[in-house]
Amino acid sequence: CSSDLLKDLNLSHHLEDLLTAGVRSFKIEGRLKDKGYVSNVVYHYRRRLDAIFEQGIYHAASSGKVQAAFTPDPFKTFNRGYSTYFLTGRQADMSSMDTPKSLGEPLGKVSAVQRQSFTLDNSVEVHNGDGLCFFDSQQELIGTTVNQVNGKSITPDKMDGIHTGLMIYRNHDHHFNALLDRQPPERKIGLSFTLEFNDNKLILQVRDEDGFQTFENVQAELNP
Repeated sequence: CSSDLLKDLNLSHHLEDLLTAGVRSFKIEGRLKDKGYVSNVVYHYRRRLDAIFEQGIYHAASSGKVQAAFTPDPFKTFNRGYSTYFLTGRQADMSSMDTPKSLGEPLGKVSAVQRQSFTLDNSVEVHNGDGLCFFDSQQELIGTTVNQVNGKSITPDKMDGIHTGLMIYRNHDHHFNALLDRQPPERKIGLSFTLEFNDNKLILQVRDEDGFQTFENVQAELNP
């Protein structure tokens, strides 16, 4: 089938098996993806790898810890559904035959329809500005924007095609993307500083988390 109809590859639940097999580098596909996707998915893999490294069997090739203000979720940014392809054997659902566009995360089915709003069959949190999508009766992907949320009642920009039992997806999470923009992941390296007074001099020693240290150009002789 066309590569545009393939689901996206997600092996984040098999990282330890891949490390055991000898894999030492992971490539995150960025084709047709935006900055938010890169921040979200790379941080998702980073956290899972760090959890494996904490067991002490494997060690990271780079220094520092990555921190961010959000909890990564691969379904929150661009995706056409996920597959492991042939990693654990042939999969029956490797393709997204209905659309090559991003579906995002499944929110639930419509449980009730009012004149200008609808409710879902679960209590998932929806925000003003979220982008929703669904398949119409012709299996065409239709999109709309959330204008207002009152409790469980969701008022979209347009109600055309929305009916009871319809599966709703969120392909733009306004709140989540705001977090990505406000504080993307940052890598910080741990440092320790030691300040000593010796032979009428202040000596500053700097040591990083890997044990590398410096003494050069940090001495300042005190004036009598």
